[in-house]
This record gives sequence, structure tokens and C-alpha cells, in this order.
Amino acid sequence: AMLEGGGAPTVQTIRFPFLPLCQLLFTDEATLVGAGHDANPAVFSAGGSGWAFKDFLDKKSAAKAAGPAANSVASKMAMWQNKDKTGSASASGAGTTSWRKHQGPITCLKPMGGNKFSTSACDGRLVTWTA
Repeated sequence: AMLEGGGAPTVQTIRFPFLPLCQLLFTDEATLVGAGHDANPAVFSAGGSGWAFKDFLDKKSAAKAAGPAANSVASKMAMWQNKDKTGSASASGAGTTSWRKHQGPITCLKPMGGNKFSTSACDGRLVTWTA
């Protein structure tokens, strides 16, 4: 995984079932962050057998997933607001990504020192992360 002493570089292909990555950033010698069309930074780590996908950084929190009770006034109000915004009654459907910090493809990764970095996307948002 790590190149030492002028040896020949090796090429490794990592296949994973997610959308393509457009940007890559090494945060240190054993950590690689990739971002792109999934709108969620992916972390890769170097191990004994090479590089491997570790996890996504943006995770759905339990508080955002739970939402208000089905029969409450707040629930009905949220349903109509969501219909107005997205054209769908359900904000927590299987395919929604409204909980993500980015709503469009990540187009830029910039190091901020140490294991911190920032991302910007087509949605106009700038987000800082810790890998």
C-alpha cells in the first residue's frame, strides 16, 4: 500500500457499488477520501492487502430519521411542506437524500490541515469534515 525506497509504483483498482468519484484527497499516508456523484465523501484506508473502502462520512442521524408522530399536527404540516418542495408526500422515503449535507455532486475537495478537509458541491454548500 505504501511506497518506500524508490520501488516500482503499483496500480490498484477498487470497485464498489456506488456512483463514480470525481475528486480524491490523501489526508495522510494511510487515508484517502473520495467524493463525487454520491454527494457523500467516501473514506478508503490502506491495509496489508492494499486500499479498501471503509465508510461514508455523511450519515443519517436517528433524530432526522425518526420525525414527528404520524397523527400529529406537526406531521401533517411537514407532509404539506414536503409536497410543496419536492412533489412527494414522504420526506423519509427509501430514495430520499434530504438528510445529506450536500444535495448535488461534490466537485471540490480541499485540505485544511491534519485530517480535516472541506468539500463544495453543485448545490452551493461548503462543508468541513474530519476523516
